Amino acid sequence: MKPPASLKPSVLWYYLRSFFVRPWTLRDYPVFIGPFRIAEANGEQSPGVRAGIVGWMFFGIGKTEREARDELERRFLAYATSNALPRPGTSVPISFAASDGVDTLADVRDDFIERVLRLSPGQTFVSDLSDLSEFPEPLDAYNRRAMLLYGLDLEALPDTLLVTALRAIAAGKG
Repeated sequence: MKPPASLKPSVLWYYLRSFFVRPWTLRDYPVFIGPFRIAEANGEQSPGVRAGIVGWMFFGIGKTEREARDELERRFLAYATSNALPRPGTSVPISFAASDGVDTLADVRDDFIERVLRLSPGQTFVSDLSDLSEFPEPLDAYNRRAMLLYGLDLEALPDTLLVTALRAIAAGKG
């Protein structure tokens, strides 16, 4: 990884210091704090806080700054146990999960996205790790529509991954 072309002085400090500090912990990375809208179970949105590492698409969300920082710390530690950490102060390119499973079920995927998730299939990226809880509406709304359209009880599935629901629909288990 190389340092970003236009490092702000505070980020440059983290980058330079990283050559003298090991092992890196979350305190060795520049962190930003900002407002965030949290989707509630009833479909409403409430104000929240997002804490993230500058240069990463890696953050924690909470109702307070402390909750957001705690979530960021939890996710950072989980990531660090099985991945090499990038040098503090550098940008990390975005990588996407594989989509082979959902791509093999393209017709079912597009129909599900349009009729159950009520999104545009051409403008919605999904992967094999896309979870129904990541979409804007509560799971029970998706479950009602999946039941009506496909006879599929999403709550009876082993997980809430989109690809699991698509495979159940394709196998006629609805």
